[in-house]
Order: sequence, then structure tokens, then C-alpha cells
Amino acid sequence: MRKKIKEIELWYLERFGTILSSDKRLSWLIVALLLFSAAFFNTAWVADDAFITFRVIDNALNGYGLTWNPGERVQVYTHPLWFGVQLGLVAVFGDPYFVCLAISYLLLCFTIFLLFTLPKELTWGSLAVIFSLLLSRSFVDYSSSGLENPLTHFLVAAYVWVWFKFEGRCRAYLLFSLGSALFLCRPDSLLLVIPSLLSLVYNSRSIMPALIGGLPVACWVCFSVFYYGAPIPNTALAKVGTGTTFLGAVEQAWAGLSWMYRHDTFSLFLLLFGGCAAWINQRGRVFFFGLLLWLIFYFYVGGDYMGGRFFSTPILLAACMVLFFLRPFKAILFTPFVFLSVGALGNTLISPLSFNSQTISENGIADERAFYYQGTGLKPALINKGVVHHPWLVEGQLLSGQQGFFVRCSIGMVGFGAGPAIHWIDPLALADPLLARLPARSNARVGHFERAFPEGYLESIVLGENRLAGSRLKALFDDVQLATTASLFAEGRAAAIWRLNSGFHSQVEVEFNKEKIGLPGVPVQNNAKPSCLGIQHGGAINWKLSEPPVVGMRIVFR
Repeated sequence: MRKKIKEIELWYLERFGTILSSDKRLSWLIVALLLFSAAFFNTAWVADDAFITFRVIDNALNGYGLTWNPGERVQVYTHPLWFGVQLGLVAVFGDPYFVCLAISYLLLCFTIFLLFTLPKELTWGSLAVIFSLLLSRSFVDYSSSGLENPLTHFLVAAYVWVWFKFEGRCRAYLLFSLGSALFLCRPDSLLLVIPSLLSLVYNSRSIMPALIGGLPVACWVCFSVFYYGAPIPNTALAKVGTGTTFLGAVEQAWAGLSWMYRHDTFSLFLLLFGGCAAWINQRGRVFFFGLLLWLIFYFYVGGDYMGGRFFSTPILLAACMVLFFLRPFKAILFTPFVFLSVGALGNTLISPLSFNSQTISENGIADERAFYYQGTGLKPALINKGVVHHPWLVEGQLLSGQQGFFVRCSIGMVGFGAGPAIHWIDPLALADPLLARLPARSNARVGHFERAFPEGYLESIVLGENRLAGSRLKALFDDVQLATTASLFAEGRAAAIWRLNSGFHSQVEVEFNKEKIGLPGVPVQNNAKPSCLGIQHGGAINWKLSEPPVVGMRIVFR
């Protein structure tokens, strides 16, 4: 048996272990850039959540500050670094839709370049690993999307490159700086490199690189507490502090893995293969623990509703591990599996213009690119003379002449299109600092943790005065208002921020019925996972609030 394995191994090395010359490396790099460019052009799209960031950018450039609703400082984006990059370029070039896609494309090209320079010797096997990323729907789909994934891809690739290739005196400082950038791009992506950063501190017996490299994180957290009144984004409060049980989160995360198995099998194989490659080599073992830490976190939070989004960066890290340790690992099984999975190119490199699916699984997981592509895809937009024509964005633009208080569960495109005059109340709490601190209703869809409106809350928002029932809820409302709407140096604001972040309001839920969802005057039909405000698939409905007594009035478009 060992003799037979050795023969297969030699056969593999003869065909795929050939070292390519430097001129061929350049030629194959050009080929790779062309193929990944074609895949990007055929799949590029923008998610509804990205338009949440676009509205903040628009508000900032129009003098309303870093806000979602003008006059209310709430951090509705998880990615301050990605936000900052877009803010600067949108200020220069305009349209955030095309700006974010252009940035994403450039970051994809830089990432592919780093992958080509990572192995010391480029072989046919190395090429198979790099080109195999074209088979990963998770990686290709979220190389665009308008979300922060392209930047996290580049930062992880850069981190691995510095870890294995850079030997200068400032190596530790550079790695901690990249770790800070990952945190500022998406905090949970730092989990992938935390073990390696800890090993740096342990081996050097010095925390100076951590202190200096981590300075951007410390500065941002201080700014966030001062400006927004919280050290973490409101979106994190809305999606993590939901009241979901641990077993419920594990069950939902397993559903996400099952979705990946059905729709993106190759990505799971690459993730497993990369973990094994990292484990068997001592230099890469810190990244195995990083992948393991990420997986634990994935089960802890219950995964995500965007099929594949959580996986795209770990998949790239896994590919880096296979690429760097390919020959020590003697990756006999990898190349054949690439050939067996070539059919996946139909959803990536040669994805058709007709790509579309409005299906949401019973566990609340959706193919987000398929869900939005016809409305926000790059090719459909170019065919439409450069105009994004998603119905939700059109609805927002039709509302742009109105003022008042509106309620909607999918706030991105409509909120961006409507402009700053409308105040949006978000039942999913992404943009609501009070609701984000309350538990979500039972049976909520993952990533869409709907909150009931406490008694008197809508009246309080419309009138601008505290009408909530219950002393604890009243106190929470007052502190939230002080932290998010009062002037930055208002008397009592610092104390309110302390109470909001120290657990002072931890018992507020005893005065709150989390199951009492819906709007006044609107009958509750059901509370299934895809429902919102008690209406099946009600996330795309716009409601305008009347003057007290508050009643929800549905906005109908002809």
C-alpha cells in the first residue's frame, strides 16, 4: 500500500511539481488576472446592506455627520476602515455604487498578485490552488457585494505574505498593524490571526509591537465611545445581543454549513484541506488555530443569513495554507478535486446574465447575490445605461420628497434613495440604538432579529419626548437620547454612556414583551422567520407613522 501511495505521489510531483520560470510566472499572473477579472465582471453586485453605508457617506458629505438618521449618532456600519476608504473616494469620484465596485476590483487584483508571490517556487500545483478560487462561490460572490469582504481578503493575504516572506526588523509591528486593519475592517476577522499575534508576543517577550500596532484600534474605540456612545457598532448589538440560546445558535450555524454543502461544496473542501495543511506544518499551525477560533465564533453567533459571506475570508486563508505548504503536504488529492468541481464555474467565471433566485431557505439563509443581482448587478446596471434599477431603490427615490417618520425592515436601498429628510425606524435594530439593546422576538430569521416596539416608543420618537411605559424603559430611553442626540459635551452625557455600556440597564427586559410585534393599526398575521411586523415577507413594505395616536399607514406605489 505504501509503495502504491509513493508511486502516486511521484506521479503527482512529476506533473504538478514542475517549477515554473520567472517569465512563466508573469505570464500566468496575467492569465489569472484576466480570468478573475472576467469572473468579477460576470458576478459583481451590491447588497442592500451596502446601501446603509452609502447613506452614512451621503450624510457625512452633506454635513450631517457620521449618521444614519441626521441628528442621531448611531454607528450602523461594522467596518470603519472600509467606510473610510469609500468616504474619501466617493468625495472625489461621486457615485458610491461604482466607487465601491471599483475598489473591490482593485483589491481582488492585489490579492491575486500576493497569492502569486507567496510560494517561493511556482509550480503547476500552485497554479491549481490559485485558480481553484474561481470554483469558490463564497470567494467570488463576496469579491464584490459592496461589503467589506474584498478588503478583508486583501488584508489576510497581506498578513500571510508578511508572516512567511518578510524578515525585516519591523515585521512584528507590520503584522500588528495589519491585525489592527483587520479589526477596523471587520472585528471578527481578527480571530483568524489572533493566535499568530499572541505567538509573536510570546516569542519576542515584548508587547511594544502590540501597543504601537494596535494604536489605530485604540484610537477608533475611543472615538466611537466619544462620538457614538458605544465601543462597538450598533449592528453588533443588534445581531449578537438577541437573546438567542446557545443551542439555537449552533442549530442555525449548522444550517449554514448545510447550505454551503449544497451550494458551494468546493469551498468547504478547500477550508478543510487548508486547515489540515496548516496543522501538519509547525510554521502554519497558528493559522490552524485561527481557523478553529473562527469556526467556534461562527457557531457561537449562529452563522449568517448571507450564504457563504462568513466563509469567504477563511476560505482565502485556507487557500494560502495549501499554497504555501503544498509540497510538504504532498497534495495528491487536491488537483483531482479541482477538476471534479469544474462545474462550479457556471456560477462564477461564466455566471449568466439571467442569474436569479428569490428563494429563502426554511432556516432563513439566502443566496444573496442571486437575490439582488438582477437589480444591483454590474452588468444589468451597465445595460441600463449605468443606472441601478432595483425596485427598492426606486421606491426610496419616489419617497425623497417627503418628510416624517417611516418604518421599514430592509432599510438599505430605500433609506439611501429617500435621502436625509426621512427618519427611519428599523425593527431589526441595525439603526436603532434603543431596540438594539432589547432581546429579539422568538423565531426571528438569522441576521434579521426583529424587535417589538415597547409601549409608547413610537410616540416618543414622533413627539421627541419620553412616552415609554415602565421606569426602566424610560431610563434607557433617556440615556440613549443623551448619548446619541445631545451635544457631545452635554451635561450628563458621559454618565449616560457609562450606564449604557456597564450593564446598568440589564434588567430592562422585565418591562418589555418581546413577542408583541407589529405596528399600531396593522393586524398581526404571523411571526414566521421570513415575516416582519407580523406580515409574511413584510420586510419590503414601507410604513408612514401618523401623528399621535400613532398608526402605521402603508405606502403604496403605482
